[in-house]
Amino acid sequence: MARPSRPSPASSARTRPSRRSGPPTSAGSSRATRSSRSRTGPSGPSRPLTRSSASCGCSLSGRRPRATSPPSPSPRTPCPSAAASSRPHHKRPCSRRPRPMKLSLAIECFRTQLEANAHSRHTIGSYLHDLGLLAAALGPEAELEAITTDAIARFLTGAAVTQKPDGSPKAPGSLDKVKTSLKAFFRWAHEAGLADANPAAPIRLRHRRRPAPDVLTTQEKRRLVKAIDQTRGPKAERDAALLDLILNTGLRVSEALGLDLADVNVAEKHVTVAAKGGETHKVFLNARTRARLAGYLKKRKLVLAESQALFLSNRRERLSIRQAEVLVEDWLGRAGIGKHVTVHGLRHTFATHLLERTGNLRTVQEALRHRNIATTVRYTHQPSEALAEALEAL
Repeated sequence: MARPSRPSPASSARTRPSRRSGPPTSAGSSRATRSSRSRTGPSGPSRPLTRSSASCGCSLSGRRPRATSPPSPSPRTPCPSAAASSRPHHKRPCSRRPRPMKLSLAIECFRTQLEANAHSRHTIGSYLHDLGLLAAALGPEAELEAITTDAIARFLTGAAVTQKPDGSPKAPGSLDKVKTSLKAFFRWAHEAGLADANPAAPIRLRHRRRPAPDVLTTQEKRRLVKAIDQTRGPKAERDAALLDLILNTGLRVSEALGLDLADVNVAEKHVTVAAKGGETHKVFLNARTRARLAGYLKKRKLVLAESQALFLSNRRERLSIRQAEVLVEDWLGRAGIGKHVTVHGLRHTFATHLLERTGNLRTVQEALRHRNIATTVRYTHQPSEALAEALEAL
């Protein structure tokens, strides 16, 4: 018995009813319809991405970059991470290359940042001096992005850094100071987005322990004060007030010389000090220091000067640190003290004598306003036995 023949696929397709209600369309028109639907949404055509719609601030367009040649991420070209996303507010970061900047302009920006962070004038001046040496070595047209680690290494081995003006070699601490300035500057430039990398990161400082300055004994301190008291005149009264203030309060020389007339309050037994980081502290004055300052203030207020500084130079300007160092050397010579005690050594003298009186290292730390007690230990200048007893008392 012969089986009935099956219909061919072509004839079946012709006889099968179409599921679409509309008329049949060609393949080309169908693709065009789908493309038109993808560009339109429920609220109409999508808008191109603009600068204001990007979270990174790039100049964006709504076109997807080609896979073969993606645009480079720069302020003038579309951000690839944003263009690849259909959302206008993309969350992926945009790695843009920094715009070229001259080294001289970057140094000025660094100065502004240091001033905004309330760094001292001495710190800012030290940084700018070292960076000025770098700018002089690389030239006025040097660009920040073009500076490499090799260029910094060649600069650090040059005569401007390693030799004094007379040709003699500088101390190792001078080289470390320049390295510290360069590391701080290039770290800031990298974090601020002015440079892709930090060329000063591989530079290492020498780990060395600085020798502590000499201090005065109790007898030498009395001889120094006696030598000043035996001398009359406005200069001697000024020097006596300054040295007595540091020896009995432990102020830094920059803090003592930075005092103004309004900062001294003898009645309230304190002086208001502008400390590091823009902070202010009220430092207690003992009876001896209050009497010394009260007598000095009566004559200081009679001096007509534009500056309101507490301690004035002969030119009626604020006394400088170098001038304070010279007067300390002068009075040590008059008192017959052969030690090389600097003006900062007077602060160390205060810490050593305070530990001898109290035996409490925490008290010394509070008086010196140190954040780390390890720093206070370097100020004590105590023998190991005396320091061990003080540590046992904590």
